[in-house]
Formats: sequence, C-alpha cells, structure tokens
Amino acid sequence: MGQTLRSISNSFNNHTSTKNENHHELDKLPDLASWPPELSLNVLKNLNATELCLAACVWNELGRDDLLWQSLCHSEWPYTSIYFRKEKPLNFSYHKLYLTLDEATVTFNADCHLGMNYFFKNNLIEDDPGEIAKLFFRAKPLDRTQIRRYIQSDLDVLDHLINLFDFSNQTLSDALRHYFSVLEVPSRYDHYLHKIVEKFAFRYVQCNQPITSNRPIIHTSETIYVLCFSLIMLSADLYNPQIKNKMSKREFIRNVRRALRVQDDEFYGHLYDDVYLRGHIAHGGHDHNHMVQKSSSLSLGHSFENIHPYHHHHHHHHHHQQQQQQHQQPRFHMIH
Repeated sequence: MGQTLRSISNSFNNHTSTKNENHHELDKLPDLASWPPELSLNVLKNLNATELCLAACVWNELGRDDLLWQSLCHSEWPYTSIYFRKEKPLNFSYHKLYLTLDEATVTFNADCHLGMNYFFKNNLIEDDPGEIAKLFFRAKPLDRTQIRRYIQSDLDVLDHLINLFDFSNQTLSDALRHYFSVLEVPSRYDHYLHKIVEKFAFRYVQCNQPITSNRPIIHTSETIYVLCFSLIMLSADLYNPQIKNKMSKREFIRNVRRALRVQDDEFYGHLYDDVYLRGHIAHGGHDHNHMVQKSSSLSLGHSFENIHPYHHHHHHHHHHQQQQQQHQQPRFHMIH
C-alpha cells in the first residue's frame, strides 16, 4: 500500500526526495484526508480488503467508505441474495457484510454444510437451490471440493447450476474446461460423475443447436456424453506422469469411432490435438492428489466401448461390466 501511495504522491505533488551525506530523507506518505474525496477514493479502490482495513486505521472515514466495501463484496461474491433484498438489516453496511461473507466462506471451505447454514442464518443466501447455484457459479473464494460435496448432497442445485452455463460457440474441449473450472471432477467413476457429464452433454447440445445440427456426430446428448468421457480419459492418459505409453492420435480416433460407430476421423483428430496441445480438460481438487486405481477410476481398458449414459444402465448390466473390467489391464486413470 505504501508503494502505491508513494507513487501517486510523486505524480500528484511532484514530490522529490533530497539526499545529504549522512542520510536519505524518506518520502512522506500523503494525507489522503486532505485530498479531494473523489481522488482519495480513487486511490483506495485499488486496495484489497486487508489493505483497506489498514488504511482505515489511518483514515477512518475514508477506509470505511461503503462504496469501497460494496465494490469488494461484489468482486469476491458476485451474487448473494442480500444484494437484492429491498429491506436491509438495521445498521447495515457493506463493510460489515464483507466481514460476514468472509466468515461464511471460511466456514464453508472447512465444511460445506456448516458453511451453508452460516449463509442461511445470516440471510446472505436464501435456502433455495436456484439461489445457491448462483452463489456457487461465480463466488471466487469458495472451495471447489466443498462445492462438489454440497452438490452431491443436493442434486437440485446441479439442475439450476447447469442452466447458468452458456456454451454457445465454444468447442467441446473449451466448454468442458469451463464447466470443470466450476464443478470439480470427482476422483471416482461413480453416479455423480455420470450425472454431471450427462447434464453437461444435454446443455451443450441445447446451447449449440445450429452447430450440432450441421454436424450429426454431435447432434445428440448421447454422443456428446461419450465424447466427454473420451476426452476426460485422454486428458488423464496424456498428463499422468505414471503412464509411460501414451495414447496415440490413431488409437484415440479408432477407439472413439468404435464407441460411437460413426466415422468422422477428422473431427476426432481435432479433439485429440486440442487436448495434446492445449492441456488438461479437468483438474481435480486439492484433496485428490492421489492416483485412483483401476477398480474405482476411469479404467475402461483399451477402448471407449463401455461408455454409455448412466441412465441407460441397468444394475445387472453395470455389475457385469464391472466384472469384465476387473480382468482388464488399466489404460486410463484420473489424476489430480
């Protein structure tokens, strides 16, 4: 903060330091209280919350200006229900709101359910799946692992969250990267992973009707679903340092063609190139820094032929596939 203010002071007052043989005369920090209010606030709006609290120790009135704290609140938590509530609590201030939101976030990042109860109790967010989805979609400080855990316990939130994404005119790979930047990929090949990929596939087709209509291979959510898992597994294969024999482009194209029973080698090749050249599709969370072994990971053998939308599975068929997979050598692993 001192460096920022000194820089501004030098340009505003044309202030220069003088030297003598024994010591350097330090630049004095400017007194923002003596500046025009609009200029002072323009300086302080560049500070983060910690720096602004420190500034309030020197310039109490300026450091607690509600417009500054309102900007900080909206920057960290772009959506909360309380922003749109007409009747605010008595003695409401955005400085107090920031501190309350910060406490709610710290609690949430330790335990998602305790954290959401804190949000509800303090009227920060309405106890409604749509409101919770809006909070999760844009709140920067919320931990993605805790978001995943909460959504797993309340899939109604996922139904609302998916509709907040706009995948229009995005490539399939970029849309997946965008999606997984909000929704963490679970470490296990389970119902939740199927569910979030299934939701994505439907939404992607919905957002790109003109494009998908012109390309039959991506016209249905079922084919997008298979392509998504193919990309997730390719991503894990290419960027897992423990896998030495990486999947080749030719092998990927052959596997996808077999899984979809549709020949569009040029398109499949573009998908491979995107992951190979531009990087991972889905990174896991900070508590998944372990390898997920073949019985619980995305280990589907040497092809993608066993990938099918989750809701098409019957229990017996799924169990039979699991038995088959146990005899296969692992080829794909989720890494985080």
